[in-house]
Amino acid sequence: MVLLLGLPGLCLAEQEHFVAAQIGGAFPSNKVKLFWHDGVGGTGDIKYKKGKDRLGSSVLYNAVIGKKVYDSTYLEAEIAYAEHKFDKQTLSKTPVRDLTDFLKTKARVVTFFANLSYRLDKLQKTTAKGMKFTPYIAFGLGASLNRMGRTDNKDSDGEQEILPGAIKATFAWQVGGGLLISVRENIDVNMSYKYRDLGGIKSGKCPLLGNKPHVHGRLHTSNVLVGLSYKF
Repeated sequence: MVLLLGLPGLCLAEQEHFVAAQIGGAFPSNKVKLFWHDGVGGTGDIKYKKGKDRLGSSVLYNAVIGKKVYDSTYLEAEIAYAEHKFDKQTLSKTPVRDLTDFLKTKARVVTFFANLSYRLDKLQKTTAKGMKFTPYIAFGLGASLNRMGRTDNKDSDGEQEILPGAIKATFAWQVGGGLLISVRENIDVNMSYKYRDLGGIKSGKCPLLGNKPHVHGRLHTSNVLVGLSYKF
């Protein structure tokens, strides 16, 4: 907030603020790496298995506060929250028979961005009733707090163990664009798409896996949002 209010020298045009609330979907566009116990070999050595899978999609909650700093350019502070569920079925081999393991966990992601957005006023369209359609583009840098919860690991025999979770703070960035549709003098419908790189994510180190995380990788998401913007 201090950053948003500390730039009076840049406001060559009339100052204009807005707040926006949006809801939508966050869809992971890449796979994370998996590492799990794959039984014991004939010589008694522990075997491991690697794989890849995608975190689940999530409802995305988004809030933005912004200020016009020059003509059609806005400086914004943004916060986003999502929960990505992860359910994976794996096969583990034992000397007696194979066992199926069911891994279940959840990644909670809180992200903060400082954005610059530019409204493409030259492409603005106005209907006969005075409704305005204004496209915009945006780019942002920030930080993401990625928390992988504890993993519930249950096998086909009903045996269960809890694998540790972990939290990681990482650099994040985003790029995207959207469309503002005026419905009142100071209210716009705000529809947007944003591609986000939310940095690394991993579970805790598991003693059963040689103190290695059983889930790790990077989190990239495609995000579709809709909401309202209030100008003041």
